[in-house]
Amino acid sequence: PDLHAAATMSASAASLLAQLTVNAEKLCTQFQASRAPINDGNVLLTDLCVTLEACLRLASKNKPSDTKDYWLFFADCVGPESPVFKYVMNKANNRTVRGRGRCFLRYGLITKTLAEHIQVSSMVKHLTQKYYHRDSIFRHEGSSMKLVDILYNLNEVDFELDGEVCLDEGWPAFAIKSFSSDAGSPVSPSRLGGSATVPAPNVFLTTSSLTSLSGGLGSNTSSSNLSPQRSMDGDSTCSVSRHSVGSALDADYDRVRAERDSLRAEKDILLQERKDADKAWDELLTKQKEKCISLAEKLQQLQRGRDDDSARADRLQALLAATKQQLAAAEAQLQAAPDPDQQVNSGDADQTNADPAPDVENQYQQELAEAVSKRLEAEARLTALQKDWQTEREQHRAQIAQLEAEMQTQAEQHSALNQKLTDALVELSQLRETSKLEMKKVLLLLLFALPLLPPHQQAPRMTAPLTPYFFETITIAMSASRCQGCRRGSYGHTAENRASDCR
Repeated sequence: PDLHAAATMSASAASLLAQLTVNAEKLCTQFQASRAPINDGNVLLTDLCVTLEACLRLASKNKPSDTKDYWLFFADCVGPESPVFKYVMNKANNRTVRGRGRCFLRYGLITKTLAEHIQVSSMVKHLTQKYYHRDSIFRHEGSSMKLVDILYNLNEVDFELDGEVCLDEGWPAFAIKSFSSDAGSPVSPSRLGGSATVPAPNVFLTTSSLTSLSGGLGSNTSSSNLSPQRSMDGDSTCSVSRHSVGSALDADYDRVRAERDSLRAEKDILLQERKDADKAWDELLTKQKEKCISLAEKLQQLQRGRDDDSARADRLQALLAATKQQLAAAEAQLQAAPDPDQQVNSGDADQTNADPAPDVENQYQQELAEAVSKRLEAEARLTALQKDWQTEREQHRAQIAQLEAEMQTQAEQHSALNQKLTDALVELSQLRETSKLEMKKVLLLLLFALPLLPPHQQAPRMTAPLTPYFFETITIAMSASRCQGCRRGSYGHTAENRASDCR
């Protein structure tokens, strides 16, 4: 079949996309004017959903019903492990395929992922051929890109929709009939609240932005150089401009590839740093566990030593009490003993040579001194033990405080290391998003500038390492530039071989 005819957008698809563009622009205008989230009370939301549903059902091989609708296509594309599939299937109030498809659209509007899901699904060629005819939007590259571009523009609008509404019979129909004069949108003062978000970046380029980008490639590249009608004249100025466009595109492509390589190198460095940080963190945890175990053992030793000291002190107290009792008994015996001076016999002179009475008082005094010395010795030992125990307890307290301070310092260092790693990952994500955007810009420039190059320059460009998606897009765009008379590239004609009826 003719590629040019296959690439032509059907009238129904063009009409639906035009209506969807108008609805999306009105919705964006209303949101920018009120900065209030769009909810189920907005009539424009219903119009947008109905038009979008018509676009998704256009040229479908399955007649829309309760058991067959566009949800089957998207369910096969996203897969059962995706969050959107689990969200839709967990909604018990939507029992039909029609209701689940509408729930899928509302979920995408709320999470700002609808454009991404539809873009990814449109690239699954075998599924689009399975579920849609040739006149479908998904079977036409230009119309699918336009649909995705419209949905990406809706990412700057905040939606606040009820997730428990039954969508099997139809869309929510409780809109407030109060319209503004500018956008024709309903105003719901009771349900709309103030909320402002940063608009999501649109990764697709419009025709005006593409023209402005191509105008900055060089001073010799202008709108007259890119005009297909003037390129047919074959003069030297047009040839020079085509060479300048090709050189500029080559330079941009090389620059983007260099940036991609540098980003990959930075990613490898960050991954290595993350591995080193994880290794250091594991070592730190191991050391902390070992310190905690040793500290627990020391505490147990201190507790056992404290118990031993307490038992020793109790034994010394019992010994001291027994010594005091013995001392009291000895004092009592000493008081009960008779005075030796009263035992002197004054009348018997013959008893002067007799043996004297035993010195009982000296004996008791000696025993009393020994008991007192033992008591003092026991008290001195008890005091020394208490002093040693107090000193050892203070030392252990100081060691515990030092270990706690070290653990706090290590925790702060780990927190700082985690913060540094988080900042590095955020910076890497931003660099990757910037690189993706630049790569898409260059590829779109290649898409629109390749037909302007001479045939001897088109062949090397077609062998560039492009993805199948952009290779097919470039092939369709080049087929549209072929001459309808001689079926040759219209930009490859020269003054010698150009036919009069092909001018």
